[in-house]
Amino acid sequence: MNRFIKIFAITTFFTWPILGFYLSILYHPAFGIAAGFIGAAIAGLTIAHVLDDFLLLKESKSRRGNEKILPVQNAEIVCNGTLPATHEHCVNALQSINARITKSDIKEGIVYARTKMTWESFGEKIIISLSAPGTDVTIISIQSAPIVPTTKTDYGKGKRNIEQLVQYLEPYRKNQ
Repeated sequence: MNRFIKIFAITTFFTWPILGFYLSILYHPAFGIAAGFIGAAIAGLTIAHVLDDFLLLKESKSRRGNEKILPVQNAEIVCNGTLPATHEHCVNALQSINARITKSDIKEGIVYARTKMTWESFGEKIIISLSAPGTDVTIISIQSAPIVPTTKTDYGKGKRNIEQLVQYLEPYRKNQ
């Protein structure tokens, strides 16, 4: 956040005189100064947001190696229990994070859900796939992705979704 404020302040500081001078020539000087400040602030917010997102992505790649703060997150866990019982646990896990279930089918072994819009993202779609290789073991694959496909970063919202779901399903996890 500190970097965001610095980028915003620098961009606004250098854009305001240029925009204010230009608008003062076209219109009235008082209007040019006020409109120049408002326009510079909007430009500063936009530029700071874009630059901060790209710097965040660059840092996430360099600091954490393969772990990235990208919007699409995946996890796979192995749980004890039959497919219907594990399906019910997954539905309860989604309800615990206030996700709205859009499709749930035990036969296909799939659950689709969506989360609400927050200040971090426009919402996420969560897909849980279940497969039962044995009689009392179920493999759960979880994917969290933003609803808007062009989203570059979700400030860790997808990762938190996955972590909360895995934490909820932890008691049912198979001991390895």
